[in-house]
Amino acid sequence: MSVMEDFEKIYRKFLNQECSPEEANRLLRFFETEHGDLELSKLIENSIDTASDETDLSPEDRIVIEKIGIKISSRNQKKIFILKKWISYAAVSILLLCLFAWLYQTRFVADDVQPEFRVVDISKEDVQPGGNRATLKLADGETILLDDSRSSIIVGQNSIMYDDIDQPIVTMPSISVNDTLILSTPNGGTYKLQLPDGSMVWLNAGSTLRYPARFDEEHRSVHLEGEAYFDIKPLLSKPSSNSTSKRISFTVYTDDQRVEVFGTQFNVSAYQEDKTQATTLVEGSVAVSKISMGNEVPTSVKVIRDKTYLQPGQQAQLGAWGIRTKTLDTEPYTAWKDGVFYFENTSIREALNALSRWYDIDVVYKPNVPNISLYALIDRNKPLSAVLKALENSGLTVKLQHSNNRYKLIVVGTKS
Repeated sequence: MSVMEDFEKIYRKFLNQECSPEEANRLLRFFETEHGDLELSKLIENSIDTASDETDLSPEDRIVIEKIGIKISSRNQKKIFILKKWISYAAVSILLLCLFAWLYQTRFVADDVQPEFRVVDISKEDVQPGGNRATLKLADGETILLDDSRSSIIVGQNSIMYDDIDQPIVTMPSISVNDTLILSTPNGGTYKLQLPDGSMVWLNAGSTLRYPARFDEEHRSVHLEGEAYFDIKPLLSKPSSNSTSKRISFTVYTDDQRVEVFGTQFNVSAYQEDKTQATTLVEGSVAVSKISMGNEVPTSVKVIRDKTYLQPGQQAQLGAWGIRTKTLDTEPYTAWKDGVFYFENTSIREALNALSRWYDIDVVYKPNVPNISLYALIDRNKPLSAVLKALENSGLTVKLQHSNNRYKLIVVGTKS
């Protein structure tokens, strides 16, 4: 049975209210990924395609329609809404997607009861760390849920395989430089990738890397959302009768910047929720450019507007004003790939954003929380309790709450 056949089976069980909480959690985790919603749309369309009238609907779809009516009736105190065959697939998809989340809550939470947040005793109910979780979307649109017992995949000439098994996950008999592959990690996930040229990429939680199934002979480029550590393999082009070998360039793009690579190791952090994007150079050399111009620069910040070259031990910070550089210890910005949180003079929000993504929790700040700096060295494989203890030792007061299958870290303030 293929991965999608397995998910389709669980999806049908879910609509019939027959799946276990573990199966529902697995299904929702997949549909929350960047491409999982596309697979959900396919499942919906497949069920609707066979129904030319409401009387032709399957028992599972009848359940969905009835529950949509019940939900709307109970919330708006209006006449139950009846689906007609003339409703567009898009509208049905939106309704079903909203219903999917609602069904999950009503299956495992008492009817007509909105649960209150409860304080969690972390000594009895700990939050486990993230792990090896990722999806791989192929050029034909198929999405593969990667094995969480493994940590790395290799993109070969005509196949993709795990690094510790000499057996393809998928074969690609006919590929070109125009075929794009997409590796995505959810919150609480990480994975390692060997690109077609032999370069290595470590993808942090909540990140997406788009890359070609095969690089062309003159240029290599990838697109990153989130955070990744790169170890780029230098390559030379083949000499011809009219020219000598030359370096094949490598470029990392984000939505706002371009990082030109000259055979090197570096980290790029480009989460959308962060105010700045940071490129931290460990070895070699890179050139960082802003793709589009931002707002006026603050007078206290020195900015290189066009392009800046980094030397090892330097970081380029890209904001709305442009680019600024600083010299620093690179370890706090790269230790995550080796399984460590390294907070050294790190702001509260920067540190807790990293914890939020790794432990897949929400973070809420009480009013007037001072922006203190944190100092801590924490094993990322430890449960959340170890992290909270380190935060408290740094002077931060927090409490953990739980509701609707989500943990919420409340930042109360600092110790006097």
